[in-house]
Amino acid sequence: MGKTLRNSPEERLVKCRLMAAEAYQQAQAAHTTEARQGFLKRAHAWETMMNELARAGVDPDATLPLKNSLGRAGTDQKLA
Repeated sequence: MGKTLRNSPEERLVKCRLMAAEAYQQAQAAHTTEARQGFLKRAHAWETMMNELARAGVDPDATLPLKNSLGRAGTDQKLA
């Protein structure tokens, strides 16, 4: 009871997915080939971590209460 999800595998999967999406957006907005390649490399690294978590048995369809940028609990967000 009252277990924090801060270090749970499900929350790490959520973070990996969000970070990969952000890196892909940065790659699309990059102004140089070098920057674009760097962001794509970062996105692939986050996806590799997501795949490792999935292979370890983390449910990719889990729903977690995520905190917004102010650290307040937000609405439940489905991994997608």
